[in-house]
Amino acid sequence: MGELETACSSMPWSGEPLFEATGVIEVPKTVDMNELYDYLDKIADELAVDIRLESSTERNN
Repeated sequence: MGELETACSSMPWSGEPLFEATGVIEVPKTVDMNELYDYLDKIADELAVDIRLESSTERNN
């Protein structure tokens, strides 16, 4: 199960609209995290977006 939150705001330096999405997903232990990071980097480059991942241990600290 996952979560998704979205928000719209303005960029601080230009006032242009800014869309932000924050999601929580569960990644099976069998997934190679380095491959996942590589795939997400490619997607981020193609879409011109920033993608940041953090582990559940980072979220809970």
